[in-house]
Amino acid sequence: MKVGDRVRVLGIPDWLVHNLPEEDVHHLRAQVGQVHEIHELQPGGYLWLSGWFALEPCDVELVQAVADGP
Repeated sequence: MKVGDRVRVLGIPDWLVHNLPEEDVHHLRAQVGQVHEIHELQPGGYLWLSGWFALEPCDVELVQAVADGP
């Protein structure tokens, strides 16, 4: 997966919602099934999605890959 690819969120891991306010947990869990664009690849392999949260590749599935350059 690379920047610009579109992925579907398969699940929100416990490590992400641990100790978050309930409103934030609800908002993140509502993303399951939603499609987001990868905005950045972070150290450790995390995917920064739609500018506001990051997941591991195992938590998403590729929906649409952007074409590589010429």
